[in-house]
Amino acid sequence: MQENFEVDIFPPYNRPAQGEDVVEWFCGTQSGIFSDFAATYTAFARAFGIASRYIDGFNSRYTTEGNTWEGKNYRIIKRLNLYSWSEIYVPLNVDGSGVWT
Repeated sequence: MQENFEVDIFPPYNRPAQGEDVVEWFCGTQSGIFSDFAATYTAFARAFGIASRYIDGFNSRYTTEGNTWEGKNYRIIKRLNLYSWSEIYVPLNVDGSGVWT
């Protein structure tokens, strides 16, 4: 995926049709946004027996620190901060306990 797929960063984004499988669509077009990469990586990891999960959230890379309002600290989360990623489970002990990374 890193070498053969493109990140589609310019709107309007090309999206799969309603009801179309995102991973199949992404593999066919080889172009998408971060959520398409994360969903596909998660599916690939699971296909190879690796416990994986898809996460929707945000990153704080582009937030402004040190804002206060009514005496409380806060960060402004904008559309730019929305992000999706994939994590795999790495067992660290024979009992199966481990960490998501």
